[in-house]
Amino acid sequence: MALPFTIEQFHGVFRDYNTSMWPAPWFLVAMALAAVVAALRPRPWSGVAVSAILGVLWAWIALAYHLAFISRISPPAYAFAALSMLPCPTTIFTIGMLCFAVPPTPRSPLIVPVLWCLVGAQAAFLLGVQPDLGLIASGAVGVALLATAGGQPWTRRS
Repeated sequence: MALPFTIEQFHGVFRDYNTSMWPAPWFLVAMALAAVVAALRPRPWSGVAVSAILGVLWAWIALAYHLAFISRISPPAYAFAALSMLPCPTTIFTIGMLCFAVPPTPRSPLIVPVLWCLVGAQAAFLLGVQPDLGLIASGAVGVALLATAGGQPWTRRS
């Protein structure tokens, strides 16, 4: 499959994003750590906090990454942004956080991250982005969570 951009353009987007958005990534990491703490030390408000933090992370990547940067080299970035699709670390983090969900785990929050695992894992092979190989394992975990979401394996309903 041919990509609509070169490897140099792809790496250039990372450079431009990191240069332009500094120090925002540190705040995003702090938010992610807060979500982990909320999941590991549950309080009555933990579910809302984790959901809100994941929502902010997905919205940030959709707007600040896909619309502002990736759209310069790839027209499909507009569709990815519209679906709030994210780069790989947020996808892996989201699936990991959903592993902490108290059963029954809802299916809908898993669909977009699992789909992104399919899309994003291509970078590991087509662009040589080896850390994106983690999306394959994360996608497998996400599929397993989807299969058992709702407290029971998916079954046909009459």
